[in-house]
Amino acid sequence: MISFRTFSDLSLKDAVSLWNKGFEQYFVPVTLTVDSFVQRSANEGISLDLSVVAFDRESPIGFVANGFRTYQGQKKAWNGGTGIIPDYRGKGIGKLLVERSIRLYKEQGVHLTTLEAISENERAIKLYEKMGYQLKDRLLILQNTEELPKGSFTSASNSPTPAFTLKKASPAELAFVPMYRGDRAWQTQWESLRSGELLLVCDSSSGDVIGYSLFRRNYNEQGELTAIILYQCESAPNSSYETEIINFLLYEVFAPQLGACKRMTMNLSSSCVAVVNALLNAGFTKHMEQVYMDQQL
Repeated sequence: MISFRTFSDLSLKDAVSLWNKGFEQYFVPVTLTVDSFVQRSANEGISLDLSVVAFDRESPIGFVANGFRTYQGQKKAWNGGTGIIPDYRGKGIGKLLVERSIRLYKEQGVHLTTLEAISENERAIKLYEKMGYQLKDRLLILQNTEELPKGSFTSASNSPTPAFTLKKASPAELAFVPMYRGDRAWQTQWESLRSGELLLVCDSSSGDVIGYSLFRRNYNEQGELTAIILYQCESAPNSSYETEIINFLLYEVFAPQLGACKRMTMNLSSSCVAVVNALLNAGFTKHMEQVYMDQQL
């Protein structure tokens, strides 16, 4: 008999074990330790009290990890992972979990629920569509591990126009930036990147923010740069300087002068055409693609 509880009903060790079993034989490795599970839950607003776990009698067999945030006065929910242990796949457990989660979202006063799924995971995408989700965007993980070609983002090697100034800021400042895209994929929002870096491009005359990039630099134990990960790169809507702003930001983020290292985007919206084109021109290639889906409740 299938029943439902939450992650908070499990010990941390058992919750992590269920997570890892739920993603066995998945498209990409998502194995977590207790430490990384706790860190991920905190960074991404995952509620252990409101994450649904399916049980067969006393054995946990699957879950939906649920996150919650408020944006522009509306409560949003995020399905941060649906996992089923291998022996129970193909038996309708995923449908039951998603149904239960949607019911929970409504009880919590959620207006919009979102999720991502790997594009090749057609079975999951069909399930989500059946449950009322609609495909809204395609998300790109672009990558380059080589030295960037000479001239990458060249229009930004000098300030593109005297009217621009660059400001370093805390990611939390995006909450006060009118042009901030808080509707982008969950893991690219500033709340998931409190320890990341933010660059703001401002109009020198008005002081208004006309572009920004949200990113993270990773270092090894020796303090050596190992990766640069871009989460958002935006210019003000309808800006006549879009190309210049984007190249300016990409040059500052990916720092071609640093030589070879892992440079990548995380869930970059395919609608950011200027960003995608600039990265492809700099030798980035598509490593993976996800679909972005949502449902109004």
